Amino acid sequence: MPGRDKSSSAARRSSPRSCLPTVGGHFPGYGFSPDGRLLAYSRTPNEVCLEDVETGRQVALFEATDDCEVGTPQFSRDGSQLIVGSGYPPTVRVWNLAALRAHLNEIGLADDLPEWPAPQTVPPQKPIRFDLGLSAKQLAAQAGKHRTNRQYAEACACLEQCLARDPNQPVNLNRLAWLRAIGPASVRNVIDAEQLSSKAVELDPQGSYQLNTLGLVQHRLGRDAEAAATLQRAADLGRERKQSLQPSVNGFPRAMVLHRLGRIEEARTAYDEAATWLAANREIGYLHEHDALQTEAAWVLGIRDP
Repeated sequence: MPGRDKSSSAARRSSPRSCLPTVGGHFPGYGFSPDGRLLAYSRTPNEVCLEDVETGRQVALFEATDDCEVGTPQFSRDGSQLIVGSGYPPTVRVWNLAALRAHLNEIGLADDLPEWPAPQTVPPQKPIRFDLGLSAKQLAAQAGKHRTNRQYAEACACLEQCLARDPNQPVNLNRLAWLRAIGPASVRNVIDAEQLSSKAVELDPQGSYQLNTLGLVQHRLGRDAEAAATLQRAADLGRERKQSLQPSVNGFPRAMVLHRLGRIEEARTAYDEAATWLAANREIGYLHEHDALQTEAAWVLGIRDP
């Protein structure tokens, strides 16, 4: 840049200022623009701040809204783009600084920013699919996040990839079976759920959650006598082995099964116990699934305003 001291510019690029204003003790990654005028650094695990090096003025704050942590920011060779990667899940974000400058120019705030060229456009390509190399544990964690956000198709896809890596993992077999049994129509498949839950129980016959899912699946298939015995066995195992089988995931299905078998008073008792527990434990994970089970059970039992 005309009139700019190259040595001072190089010095600025060699080390950031002694203390970057990060939040919550976060240790930042940072990078300088090719001309040394801008500093980009991760202000928090989910934010990248862009600042003017000489004045310290904040030029922009970029936020990762998908809960993926940001890594060390890097500029493209011409400085027109800011690239930030994440380790888990593997993610790359590209922010178009030329477009940002154009927007700031419209509101009169771009006077001190470089004139970046527009990024080179690339003709549309067919999507490339590849294995990101996530472990079964990482995929299961991703499935849990999708499930929390009610993204059941994505959650099922992650669990299917888990099972492709380790097909004999009863916990993930059970998780996928559960989603196939209680999920929306787009993912519900009771036949698949029966195969998955049966295999999970075969691998872990003492698992209360595995038995509970199988009992619900048997109910979905109209085999209520089997379902009653399986769900009762799941509840008994949960107590005997001190497993954390939540009363709502067992009580609401058992209430529906007992009602279908004509055991009306027992059904209502099972429903009331599950409903009381759920009312007192609204902080549990996947609350929407418990609420959906309660709504379904209330409809079967003819209970208004559950």
